[in-house]
Amino acid sequence: MAEQIKEEVKTVRQRIVEYLENMNEPRSVSDIARMVGSDRSENVIDEINHALKTLKAKSVTVKIMPATCKKCNFIFKQTKLEVKIPSKCPKCKAELINPPILQKK
Repeated sequence: MAEQIKEEVKTVRQRIVEYLENMNEPRSVSDIARMVGSDRSENVIDEINHALKTLKAKSVTVKIMPATCKKCNFIFKQTKLEVKIPSKCPKCKAELINPPILQKK
C-alpha cells in the first residue's frame, strides 16, 4: 500500500523519466502519453522534452526516430534532442502523421 501511495505522488515528468529509463522496446509519443493518462500526445510534449534533458544529464541515451507522413512516407527532419509532432506534411499536405518514436540505446 505504501508503494501505491508513492506512485500517486510522482509527477507526470517523473513518471515519464522512469518509463524512458526502463523501456526495452521503442515507444511512440502516443504510447508515452497513454502511459501517463493523457488522451493527446500534444499534452505531454513539453514533459517528454524535459525528461529527455534529465536523462541526458543521467547519461541515459534516448534516440528519437523522426515523425513520418502516413500518405507519402516523408521523413521529417530531426535535428535536436527534442520531440515535435508536425501538423501536416510539407510534401503532400496530408495531416496523417506517424508520431516520433523514442528508443533507449
